[in-house]
Amino acid sequence: MSLKVYDLTHTFTQFMPEWPSNPSVNIDIDKFHAKDGIYQIQWEGIMHRGTHMDAPIHVTENTPTINDYPLWRLFGTGVCVSIPMGKWGVINAEALEKATPKIKEGDIVVINTGYQHKWADTDEYFAYGPGATQDGAQWLVDHKVKMVAYGCQANDHPIATKLVNHGLGPTHPHLIEEYKQVTGRDAAADFPLWEPAHKTLMVKGGIPGIENAGDDGDAMDAVTGKRCTFMCFPWRWPGGDGCIVRLLAIVDEDGSFRFETGKYAPRRCKQKARSVAAMRSNRTGLYCCTDPNANFRNMQGSSASAGDDVSTAIADDRICYALHGSDDALFAAVFEEVDCSLNLRPHRPCWELACG
Repeated sequence: MSLKVYDLTHTFTQFMPEWPSNPSVNIDIDKFHAKDGIYQIQWEGIMHRGTHMDAPIHVTENTPTINDYPLWRLFGTGVCVSIPMGKWGVINAEALEKATPKIKEGDIVVINTGYQHKWADTDEYFAYGPGATQDGAQWLVDHKVKMVAYGCQANDHPIATKLVNHGLGPTHPHLIEEYKQVTGRDAAADFPLWEPAHKTLMVKGGIPGIENAGDDGDAMDAVTGKRCTFMCFPWRWPGGDGCIVRLLAIVDEDGSFRFETGKYAPRRCKQKARSVAAMRSNRTGLYCCTDPNANFRNMQGSSASAGDDVSTAIADDRICYALHGSDDALFAAVFEEVDCSLNLRPHRPCWELACG
């Protein structure tokens, strides 16, 4: 098995880049070893910093909170697609439709725009970066994806935020004229609504949206173009408007990994039972049956004498031992070391051990 785990999360720290609103991450050392014998940090701030997940309540009143995302949306298979973006690039329906590997229903989608490498306290990343359009978010809703992570500043395009004439803005009014000079189009005409991608993806679609997906190296690039297993978990926080997260991608390069079913694994049980039986075979009175369909009330088996190796009495799909007589304590002692799901049923004058 050769699982590789990739961290698609920017480092969270006191002086990390912040979206251009009020500074809101303050980390103080409250206690330290030389003075107190322990190390303790006091943290103050909002959740919308670094790699984080937004909740619908963040953008629309009377909608679900971060705790209301169902757990099945936060873990599963999906794709990391490459959609390279330049200044004010748009992640729209056309770009998503053309993305490879092909995005399928039920996928978790991570979008590599290249901007994770520009993560910094700069206008280049926050004010001039790319973002999703309303039709892009609607495409993701229509294709019933589980979760989306954007390798850029936000779910929405910067020109659809309060940086220009939306909501609490404009906080960066110079961008309105600059957008027209660069594109030849009117910002309000291209982006008439306030954060429509947020509202379409999360409020309308119920799909978690992760902002500032990335890394401090090349982890996202390493999984781009691949189908992966992704996981990303916010706090269990009723009322939360968003949450800092750790976004991971797992790649099974040789295809050998499988999740346990939670049920008994016959081969392991047989191996353990074999070693225990062989070790205890010097106890007289132990009977073995190789027929999984045997009638244990009238069992026909061979007696194991002292020192016999009873490992050959292991059935393919089921291990069946019987102890003739009334020495139940001895039988229990033989199998107390077998670490598997045992179904131990009394059948006088014998017992059945069913590991299948």
